[in-house]
Amino acid sequence: MALWPFGVHDREHPSLGVVLVVDDEESVRKISRLTLTKAGYEVIEAGNGQEGLQRLDGRKIHLIVSDVNMPIMDGFATCRQLKSRERTRHIPVIFLTVATELDRRLEGLSIGAVDYICKPFHSEEVIARIQIHLELAHAIAAKNPTHDAQTHDEDRPR
Repeated sequence: MALWPFGVHDREHPSLGVVLVVDDEESVRKISRLTLTKAGYEVIEAGNGQEGLQRLDGRKIHLIVSDVNMPIMDGFATCRQLKSRERTRHIPVIFLTVATELDRRLEGLSIGAVDYICKPFHSEEVIARIQIHLELAHAIAAKNPTHDAQTHDEDRPR
């Protein structure tokens, strides 16, 4: 399996990438953290969408794995907010959820999610899908070198 080269090119994050896991179930966050950390990713956790958006402040997040059904702010509302902001619209969002109905999956994809993983999940599948979407994001960024600078203008002091 080819590794996305964060360890080589991103001195701030010597891992394979930073993944934000947003889920109201602590057990899912724990399993996700253990799985992703073992695979070489740095993991940041949040218990709902609002908390997830707060975790983005001042951090470079490479990918988000989010549940759909959560209290306070669900995954769809979170994804809509992410995709409406210049600074975060490029971050791939993968829904990890029990919501398997076709209309719900299509709704999630139509608002900007790049993939769905159904619970219960297999760790190998989660890692493979994250790897694929990080490689795609890296390829897009490589074709548009000003992309990173443009998307982080809001972070710069004025």
